[in-house]
Amino acid sequence: MALYNRPRRLLGATALSTLGLLMLAGTAFAQDKPAAPAAAAGDTTDVVIVGTRFSAKNMQMKSDNSISVLSAADLQHTAVHNAAEIMGLMPGVNVMMTGNSFIGGIDGASRGEGQYVSIRSMNAEYNVNLINGVEVATAQPYSRGVQLNLIPPNGLQTIVLNKTSMANMDGDAIGGTIDFRTPTAFDFHGKQHASVQVSGNFESQAHDLKADAKGYGAAAEYSRKFGAGENFGVYASYYYSLRQYANSELGGVMEASGGDRAYAISYVDANGNIPAGMNPVDDLILAGFNVGVSSGRTELAGGTLAFDWRPDDNTTYYLHATYAHDFTTQNSSLNQIVGEGTVRNEGTSPLDSGALKPGYISAGNGLYQTLIPNVSNRLWYETNPEHASLSTFELGMKKTAGNWHFAPSLFYSYGRNDRPNHLELWTTSIPTGSSSSGAAPYGAATLVTYSDDFPVAHLTPGMDFAARNPGSMPAPCCYELTAGFSDQTKYGARFDTGYTFEGDTLQSIDFGAKYVSSERAVTNRDYTVGEPAPAASFQADTAIFDGYYPGFPGKYEYPVPIINHVELARRFGALTATQAALDAASDICAGGGSALGVMINYNCNTLGGTEKVASAYVMAKFVSGNLEIIPGARYESTKVHNTYFVRVTADESQDHFDSNNATFSAFLPSIFLNYRTSPDTVYRASIWTSYTRPPLFQLGGSASTSFDP
Repeated sequence: MALYNRPRRLLGATALSTLGLLMLAGTAFAQDKPAAPAAAAGDTTDVVIVGTRFSAKNMQMKSDNSISVLSAADLQHTAVHNAAEIMGLMPGVNVMMTGNSFIGGIDGASRGEGQYVSIRSMNAEYNVNLINGVEVATAQPYSRGVQLNLIPPNGLQTIVLNKTSMANMDGDAIGGTIDFRTPTAFDFHGKQHASVQVSGNFESQAHDLKADAKGYGAAAEYSRKFGAGENFGVYASYYYSLRQYANSELGGVMEASGGDRAYAISYVDANGNIPAGMNPVDDLILAGFNVGVSSGRTELAGGTLAFDWRPDDNTTYYLHATYAHDFTTQNSSLNQIVGEGTVRNEGTSPLDSGALKPGYISAGNGLYQTLIPNVSNRLWYETNPEHASLSTFELGMKKTAGNWHFAPSLFYSYGRNDRPNHLELWTTSIPTGSSSSGAAPYGAATLVTYSDDFPVAHLTPGMDFAARNPGSMPAPCCYELTAGFSDQTKYGARFDTGYTFEGDTLQSIDFGAKYVSSERAVTNRDYTVGEPAPAASFQADTAIFDGYYPGFPGKYEYPVPIINHVELARRFGALTATQAALDAASDICAGGGSALGVMINYNCNTLGGTEKVASAYVMAKFVSGNLEIIPGARYESTKVHNTYFVRVTADESQDHFDSNNATFSAFLPSIFLNYRTSPDTVYRASIWTSYTRPPLFQLGGSASTSFDP
């Protein structure tokens, strides 16, 4: 968990300016269609667009299940960065600024924008995300969550949130199903429609930190109907936006749970255990934190394309495609205070033949308090670049023939989430009299107390000087690059059909089948090199040191060095210019000093797999007076094949790739009741079943665990 500078709103007082231009024949608003049929909201094959809040309300009322809808009018009156933040307008939805952290580093929360959504307080990976009814690829390496900040507010016409899952919907939605729907040419009045928007934004927090604070964006859309009967329509849209940000950050959990392990057990008994009756959480104390600034920029680009042909009133052929790309740089510079050598594990007695061991003091009543032997002042710089993209494609038709309706379709989605050039540098303060490398003697029981819920460090004069004058610390000693790549390709087909009865208690029967195949690939590699000729101090390294951020205004007077990122990248590139030098720097799983070590490092964090899901459903609708009864059942079968690298620690020369297979099946019954007392009132009750599949990272690892209560 990280805390961020709260004297102002995290995003700052964002000022937005938007200009809309309407050209050619047509109007700016979506066509106000007749109210959607009752089954449309729950049936993801029937994509209904609503243009006004009134029609959105009608859609919610007439739906067979519980939904929330944002209309085109709702979307036009929001000043947000992306679709995740738009979702915050819906009841029961929480927008999260984090959730995409990579192992061993800071996450994306300090970017100050919504990235994921939680439905009913459940993590984003429990949601199913659709674009025009197509389930999108999930490219996160460690999660099935989808970054909704990829989807812009421009080019969306309707957002439908299904809070319950009917039989004709994907079964792995424990949280909810979100469907982002884009327009077609038939959603606008007139033969032709066009619009252009330009926008600007200003980040006050970035301005206060003397960083770039201005951004801008542009979006355009065009649609036209062709033919004598205007039965063929084309719609296209494009958008681009640039946002620059800088935010102060404070990290405590990062230091406590990361490699520095800056926490301690405060009190122990004579056996070294947490005292009886004491809450273990209360006995843990923080022994370090960092203060820093995270800055960067996010570029979003993409668009949509829709071809629709309606040769008659009962037939529609369509081809819909979307694309979104996110390129983000995030550079974090941190001024760190880290306690070292603390007692972290239970069971180590503080006594040796009745005498106190070093590192403990008597607290009376048979209890002993642990000490923090040493404290280190450090500087750390790391980046969190991100290249992410998401695309969807669907080709299908809808046909009504008498009382029958048919909806076959083919679909495809591709997603990627890469961190290709995660760079780091670090240094450690080594004051005179240090008892261990990089740390100064401390010897007190408490390093951190709290004021207004913010940690306060109690430092010696020398440590306080280093924190307030970080340029006096040694120059960078080491540089590190981590390259991570993850993508998923998903494609398949579905067929939905049904029969509508006339004048009977049984109103309709719907059934269908779906097949989805997906492929995943994840790699993560790491390289570390030392600085061969470090400068006398950090500030003496004028090529890498580029001044100071004020740090955390109003809370800490600890300046944060500004790092010349271009110079850092140049240095790392120069030190790994040859393949031999790059191989020698590889170190993620083994030393890179041998051919075997290099082979291990290039393969140990490589994972690939396929997942094939076949499903079928049937559901019926009965009506008796004001009561609707909709029973249904869905069956899903999943086959997973994974390929991964296995290390044989007894003999690393026997390391190899291996694979496994697994099959999961789920039967998902449901029943929905709707009691309609008037056109404006409906009472709902439902019981449905859902499940979730673990991410590939968990399904395809080379180790397994079991729990035996």
